[in-house]
Amino acid sequence: MQPLSEAECRAMLRQAHFGRVAISTPKGPHVTPVRYAVVEIGDRPVIVMRTTPYSLLAGQPQRGSMTLEVDNVDEEHDTGWTVSARGRCETVRNEKERELIESQWPAGAEAGRNVLVKLAWSELSGRWLGPLRVVTG
Repeated sequence: MQPLSEAECRAMLRQAHFGRVAISTPKGPHVTPVRYAVVEIGDRPVIVMRTTPYSLLAGQPQRGSMTLEVDNVDEEHDTGWTVSARGRCETVRNEKERELIESQWPAGAEAGRNVLVKLAWSELSGRWLGPLRVVTG
């Protein structure tokens, strides 16, 4: 495995739309699949996920710890990548912020998934999987 730069990690996050989040629950760690988008809020990008009002994701405490992991693997060529974004999550409650997110969401609203949870990452890391790549420049 070979580390990805932060710029490569950001690019990989933007090209995918499905991942898994790891959250803490009273029963211990829980991993759940999510659909997400990377949107611009203020001066930096954040990850936003849609969920239902009564999901484990919607029940996360404001400013709770969360990790999103996104992968893309080509089994035929034995290559791929994985990116992890770690930080604090919060439910989007501000209506102007919701409108800004909705204007950037690539797939539009999903029935019943009207709770938006954003993850402002403080740590971003990734790995290239497979044969070593030659990085130039």
